Amino acid sequence: MKIVLEITPHNHENNIFYKILEWDSIKVGRGYSNNVIINDPYLEAEHLEIFRDGNDVFVEDLNSSNGVRVNGKKRDISKVHMGDTVTIGSSKIRFLSPSTEVPPAVKIIDKRFFLSWIDKASSAWISIILMVLLAKFHTYMELWPRKEHDMLDLIVIASTAGVVIIWSLLWSVASRLIRYRANFKSHITIASLYMICSFIAMYLQAYVMFLSNDNVASDIFYYTINFVLLGGLIYGSLTYTNNIKRLKNRVFAVLFAAGIICGMISVDYISSLKFRLRPRYSSSMEAYMSSLIRTQTLEDFMVDNKKLFSSKVLDKIQK
Repeated sequence: MKIVLEITPHNHENNIFYKILEWDSIKVGRGYSNNVIINDPYLEAEHLEIFRDGNDVFVEDLNSSNGVRVNGKKRDISKVHMGDTVTIGSSKIRFLSPSTEVPPAVKIIDKRFFLSWIDKASSAWISIILMVLLAKFHTYMELWPRKEHDMLDLIVIASTAGVVIIWSLLWSVASRLIRYRANFKSHITIASLYMICSFIAMYLQAYVMFLSNDNVASDIFYYTINFVLLGGLIYGSLTYTNNIKRLKNRVFAVLFAAGIICGMISVDYISSLKFRLRPRYSSSMEAYMSSLIRTQTLEDFMVDNKKLFSSKVLDKIQK
């Protein structure tokens, strides 16, 4: 009877390997004379022996210091059945039958154009250059071309690029620890695209506010767009950092983005308790607002319309 051994060395589920029991007796340990060699510091040179007796399979502890556990119970010698798990040191051996069902094969899905583009090194350079140009455009629109603002212009661009680099470094370190690949260039691309979309969303909000003359509509638009962008940023960073299922990454991204948006709403609400003019317009709208007719004060209005407020005119209106 053929038996398959599923071996998980040193609690490392990503390095599972399989061994077919082809002899009546095999030895397991760290020593090179064994039939199955497992690199586990908690194993003896010869730790365990697996042998047959007819159709029965037994495991025997070879006087090891850490012992042998069968389904969690310590045993010196024990009969094992298909599906049983034997723990030696920090490694596990599961006994399987060749007829044991395995999950269906995972279908290979070709990466779409966008995902393939993110993986390219050139994409990181293109996206970060576009981000810097957009940051320059932002400072031009907000500060206008004034010489005294050249230093502030440089600070805005440098800080924007710095945030992207720091974000990418943190996720690359985490990716290196989890997946053994840093994916630094991919993180640069994702973070740069997020900053680009954030700049665009900010100006779209300004125009929505200008056209609707209402803070509520623009705030709903702003928070919705930022929720989508934050969720996309977190999901993209997680995708290139871990091997967790997509659904879990999506759930975490949604929850994380929702938490940040709630914090932003709370801060905005607290700040709204102080007096401020509504609606609020971005300084980028100054070019449009400057052409509008200014509202007159009551005194100026009465002076310009002194004929209307003369006693004779008022008497005629009352009649």
